[in-house]
Amino acid sequence: MSNIQAEANKVIEKAKSLADDLVNKSCKARSKKPHTVQFSRFIKHYADSIQKTIQIRVEQDLVDLPDPKLASKALRKLELVLSRIAYILATLLDNHDGVPREIYYALDWFLRHCPTGSEEIRYICTPGPELSMSEFNEILASFQVANIYPELDTALKGKRFYFIFLPHEFCSRDASLMWPLIFHEMGHVVDYQFGKTRAIHPSIAVSYAELKSLANNNYTKAIEKLWAQEFTSDYLATLIAGPCFIWQFFRDYSRIGSIMESSRSHPAHKSRIMNIVGLLREQGLTEAARNTEELLKGISATGQEQFSSDFMARADMQEVFRYYKANCKGFTNSDLEGFIRSINQTVDNLVQDILNLRPVIAPPSVLYTIASFCEEIVAKASAQELIADCLSRHCVAEQFKEITVKP
Repeated sequence: MSNIQAEANKVIEKAKSLADDLVNKSCKARSKKPHTVQFSRFIKHYADSIQKTIQIRVEQDLVDLPDPKLASKALRKLELVLSRIAYILATLLDNHDGVPREIYYALDWFLRHCPTGSEEIRYICTPGPELSMSEFNEILASFQVANIYPELDTALKGKRFYFIFLPHEFCSRDASLMWPLIFHEMGHVVDYQFGKTRAIHPSIAVSYAELKSLANNNYTKAIEKLWAQEFTSDYLATLIAGPCFIWQFFRDYSRIGSIMESSRSHPAHKSRIMNIVGLLREQGLTEAARNTEELLKGISATGQEQFSSDFMARADMQEVFRYYKANCKGFTNSDLEGFIRSINQTVDNLVQDILNLRPVIAPPSVLYTIASFCEEIVAKASAQELIADCLSRHCVAEQFKEITVKP
C-alpha cells in the first residue's frame, strides 16, 4: 500500500470516527426537550451523510490529484474542516441546555404567527458572545465545504437548521424583558427560510459571509441587501409582537452612542426606529409610537435618515413587507383591547398584577406590550421571573386548546 493510500484510509477512518462520536454524544444529551431531539436528528443525518460519502470523496481526491503532495494537502484540509465542524456541533450540544425553556415557548409562539410552514423550522438557542443567528449551511459555506467536500454539501442541501446565539445575560428567567430582542433574530430565520429579501439585487451572493465581505469593500448592492435583511427582521418582530422589540432595542442597545451610527451591515439605529414607529401607527398602537418618538428626540441625526426612507420606499422592499403582512398573523391595538375586554381588566390592573407577582395568562404580544413600557417591572427581577412563568402558562393553555377529547 502506498503512503498516500495509507493517509487516505486514515482520513476516512477519522471522518467516520468523528461522525460516530457526534451521534453518541447526541444520544447521551441530558435534555429531551423537543428542540434538542430535533438537533439530535439533524446531527444523525449529518453523520450518516459523512458515513455514506467520505470514501467517495477521498477516492475522488486521489483521482483528481495524482501528485501525492497535492493529494496529501487536500486530504489534510478535508480532515481539518470535518474536525472543526464536529467541534462546533459538539460544543453546541454541550452548551445549549442552559437556555430557559420559556424562551422556546416565546419563539415557537412567534413562528406560529409567521407564514404557514414557519412552525416546521428547526432551531436551537445556545449561549454565545453576542445576539445573532446562523444557519448550518452558512457554517458549511464558511469552511468552503462545497469545494472541499461537494458530496456532503449536496447531501445537506435543503436540510436547514438554525442556531440562535444568546449573550449570557439573556439566559436567565429574571431577564425575560430582554427576550423580545430575540424576535428580531427569528425574523432573520423566517426570511432566510422564505427567501423574500433575496429578490433584492438577486444577481449577487446570498451567503451572509459573502455579502459581508462584499459590503466591507463598499459594494453598494451588498450593503443594501444586508440592510434589507435588517429592516425586514425589524418589521417581522414588530408586526407579530408589537412594540416590545423596539422598546427593548432602544433600552439595551441604542443608549450606547457609538452604535447609533450605521455600518456596512446595519442601518443607523435611528433610521430603524423611525421605520418601526410608522409600522406601530399602522397597527393602531399609537401610544407606543408616541412613546418611542419621544425617545428619538434626544438622538442626533446621522445623515442616513433620508437614504433609509428612500430605501424603504423601493418597490422591492415594499413587496417584501406586503408579503409578510398578508401571510403573518399581525398584532394590532384591536387585539390588545379585545384581550383586555375579554378578561374584564384594564392595562393598569394587569401591570399591578405583575408587580404584585400575580400571573397573567396572555399571549406574548399582549404580555410584553403591557410590561415592556413599565420601568417598575423592568427594575424588579421577581416580576421578570413572573413574566417567564406567564409565558409557560400561556404555552400550556394553548396546548390544552388543541386537545381533542374523544367521546
